[in-house]
Amino acid sequence: MDQGKDVFLTGKHTKNVAQLLFNSWATVSETRATFWQTMFPSAYKALDWPADDGEIIVRIPVGSSESELKIVRQMTDLNHPPHGSYLYCLKDAWLATFTGCIMFSSGMWILLWNEGQAVQRARLLDEAIESVVVLPSSSSLDKQNDGRLVHVSGILQVGEPLTEMEYGIAMSAIKLKRRVQIEFPLMSTVYISEDASVGRFSLSQALKNKFNDFTLFTGDERPERRDIKLHSGLYYHCQDVWNPEVGDIRVQFSYAGKTGEMVSLLAQQTGSVLQPYLTPTGMSVAVVHQGTHTVQQMFQEEHTRNWLSGWPLRGAGWILIFIGGKCATTIINHFGSRHSFLYNILILHFGSTNFAVSLSMSILVIAFPWVWYRPYLGFCLLAVAILPFFYTSITFRHKKVQENMYHRM
Repeated sequence: MDQGKDVFLTGKHTKNVAQLLFNSWATVSETRATFWQTMFPSAYKALDWPADDGEIIVRIPVGSSESELKIVRQMTDLNHPPHGSYLYCLKDAWLATFTGCIMFSSGMWILLWNEGQAVQRARLLDEAIESVVVLPSSSSLDKQNDGRLVHVSGILQVGEPLTEMEYGIAMSAIKLKRRVQIEFPLMSTVYISEDASVGRFSLSQALKNKFNDFTLFTGDERPERRDIKLHSGLYYHCQDVWNPEVGDIRVQFSYAGKTGEMVSLLAQQTGSVLQPYLTPTGMSVAVVHQGTHTVQQMFQEEHTRNWLSGWPLRGAGWILIFIGGKCATTIINHFGSRHSFLYNILILHFGSTNFAVSLSMSILVIAFPWVWYRPYLGFCLLAVAILPFFYTSITFRHKKVQENMYHRM
């Protein structure tokens, strides 16, 4: 069936097909409304459709989208009635539809799980800020605070410096990272200081692992080995920097948590050790920020980080829903073709069924977990999700009113 060509509908169900086609396209635009008025003039008078066994000509409008053409192909296939069963529709697309349903469900589950974690983390942070103890200084070691969440700011102190003697590297920091661009025979690694403290508090291994803001640097001394050369901040294992050969190795060093830096911590005080604060639900709170930060600033930054950290999974969930809808396009279009209102929403107004459904469904799923915890945010997201459908319903009713007025003329 090509655009601009005539399609003859004869035999049983002709009337039903004509009614469907007219309802689907008569309200799309003034141009197509005029077209369908020409094709079916009796429809604008008193619904004097031809008999079920009559004959009408359907001409596909030039410029019709692929989605519209597909609906016409389905409805003009007189091997089955226009209101045929879904089993017939699925006969040639059952595998794609099944795969689409699996991907659609997986995307929904990922979004629900991800938002559930985000809401739980946000609730935990709000509860923690109510119970945190702000220590006046890093030297305030009070046994009454054992087991409680504390906030402390102070100067970071590290014991023995971390070294790489072959490169003349020595850095007094919590972490020293060696990054090798070709990891053979030398491997990348991260050295962690055994002794780190803030005032009178020692840092547990879990808190030391939180220092991940690395800064590149080079040693003050040239390497003693002749096959190791320093150039532009990189250490080269080669014979000639200007004439690289296969197998040459480049090494780069960086540090995190340098001694003497000011840091702010949120952690549980256990004696003189700071470690992650465990909640009754099993989640932990251990926050390390460089510089001096108040409790409110640290919790606000954690809320922002919590919201942003969920976007990769939100994107993954949306992609799965989008692809799932793409696989199930046949059944969705078949369902939409049976209901003029749904057809208006899914195909005519959006142009892309998959984009409309996946975007709105994703926002809808994201909104539900937030409705009970932060109603203003949840309801705003719900409004965004249903606004396109609300707009379509209004325009659809408006066009129906215009049609009725035209019929009375």
